[in-house]
Amino acid sequence: MIWECQALSDIATVIGMTHRAQYWNNTATVIRTDMIKYLWDDDSQFFYDRYFNGTMMTIKTVAGFYPLLASGMPEKYIKGMATMLKAKDFATAVPIPTVGVFTDDFSSDLDRGPMWEQQNFYVIRGLRKYGRNQEADALKAVTLEVVRHYYEQWGAVFEFYDAKNTTDPTQCLRKPSVADSGPCKRGVMGVAGKCGSGGIRDYNFCAGLALLWLRGGE
Repeated sequence: MIWECQALSDIATVIGMTHRAQYWNNTATVIRTDMIKYLWDDDSQFFYDRYFNGTMMTIKTVAGFYPLLASGMPEKYIKGMATMLKAKDFATAVPIPTVGVFTDDFSSDLDRGPMWEQQNFYVIRGLRKYGRNQEADALKAVTLEVVRHYYEQWGAVFEFYDAKNTTDPTQCLRKPSVADSGPCKRGVMGVAGKCGSGGIRDYNFCAGLALLWLRGGE
């Protein structure tokens, strides 16, 4: 929301609507202030969701890095997010997992652990916004490498990838109503000896981002 408000302010500035630019900039500032007040945890130096009853959710998720996209964030919060990116919670073989690796039921299933290329895209943009180019370059490189590796193997770009890179993307779980069991037919063994159906193949969002990066864009 902050990012979108700031974008609207930029557009309004370009077309000469100064009063609208100020309105959207003020709105972004209010939301950013509330986000820091209600979603930042000073002990762990990271952003979290909050339940409707007002209590803080303790699960570390990739969304905790999204405030990097907002302009005007004080260095304290940028440093906290950059440090968390390197912590054991998220420093997996294929970062960034959707949730920290110490989360209950962490797996290769959809939003319970895998790396999503578009989520990394947001974080990379945010890191560059604050001059964290070394971290951005490293995240971009490892993301492209795993996409390339499995594209060469299967001829497809997948919806998501196992953040631990121990389960082939064709075998990752995807909200199975009944967990598959037995030996995997292709690729490597799945989580705890179980196999899944994998994510969507030829996922255009991810394929488009990979192409953008390979052409030098961001």
